[in-house]
Amino acid sequence: MEGPFLLLHFLAGVSSTHFLAPVIPGDASDSLHNFWGLGTDQPVLVGGPYLVHSASITGMELALKGNLNTSTLLKIIAPTVISSVTWNGAALSINASSSLTVVGGLVGELMLSSASVDITVTPRLEGWKFQDSLLEIQPMFDDGLFVIANHTTTNVPWKLYYSDGTILYRCDYGLPLNLNLPTST
Repeated sequence: MEGPFLLLHFLAGVSSTHFLAPVIPGDASDSLHNFWGLGTDQPVLVGGPYLVHSASITGMELALKGNLNTSTLLKIIAPTVISSVTWNGAALSINASSSLTVVGGLVGELMLSSASVDITVTPRLEGWKFQDSLLEIQPMFDDGLFVIANHTTTNVPWKLYYSDGTILYRCDYGLPLNLNLPTST
């Protein structure tokens, strides 16, 4: 979307879960080339696929890589210069659509491949082990000794950038710097 304007999309709850906003990397020489609003500001919305791992724009082509869990209608809202789209390296047949937004969009179809992949894992994996890392869902979990974070002033000179005003520095609550949390067995 060229020009100095901001395009906002308001989506219903169900629709918003079906659209992804992959970051289009900026100039590779910029150390912040993968960060929205710093090294890149190319807006692209992709609706339909289960997941979009990466996206890039080269000339007039939008290259998408991702996963499908079913065949789906691909809906793309991207800069108007985009005239071709690839999915995992394969060219797609796309059509312009004026029904997506006021500025238009692209529509195509993604087909789930019926080819199966035969995977053999060597050596054979047996005796899977895991550790339940969610202590708070255990029946015997007790948060009675937890300290309530309710301080609003501190002697620490560094301002909290992301806070509602509640101070979250450990030292303000008398907590040690290294917390040795119990592990479940």
